[in-house]
Amino acid sequence: MTSLFLWVLVVLIIPNLSPYIASLISSAPSRIKIGREIYRITQVEKDELGRKIYKEAMKELIKKYPILAENLSEAEAREKAARNPAYQEAYQAQREAIENSWREANIIQSNKANVIHAELTRKEQAQTRLSLYLSMISPFADFTYLATDLLSTGMKNILHFQQLSQTYRIFSPNIERKRWPCFKNRIRR
Repeated sequence: MTSLFLWVLVVLIIPNLSPYIASLISSAPSRIKIGREIYRITQVEKDELGRKIYKEAMKELIKKYPILAENLSEAEAREKAARNPAYQEAYQAQREAIENSWREANIIQSNKANVIHAELTRKEQAQTRLSLYLSMISPFADFTYLATDLLSTGMKNILHFQQLSQTYRIFSPNIERKRWPCFKNRIRR
């Protein structure tokens, strides 16, 4: 009876409990919490930072172009820029300041979000590895991992697929940019 209990424990219970034990030993924050934090950083904080950078840039521009101190609507500013070459130069500098300030805010906040996401990924991978090692106490789990790896359906295959998809995400914008003019030419024909 004791050997049957021991066999059930080692073969069935330990591999199934290993994810729970790993989450207790090496905890990772929830994806929902991280998603909310990334949303806050990339939306709310980004907007505040963009406005702050823009205000600082506008202070410098108003010193250089006092004509920009007038509060005109976008349509009025375009109309005035079309009539007055001096205002057009100031208007163009203002547009560049807006673009540069928002680009800078996007870069800063994206870097913050990437750090948080990378930390989450690192913690999840550590938890998965710990769970895998804990489950390998069981010979049945060892056999299952070996068989699935030999059939290219196991953990190694999943890791390989994740690496390929990550590489695709990195290089796909460049590929699309290069291929898009070819598609445009084909559509026009």
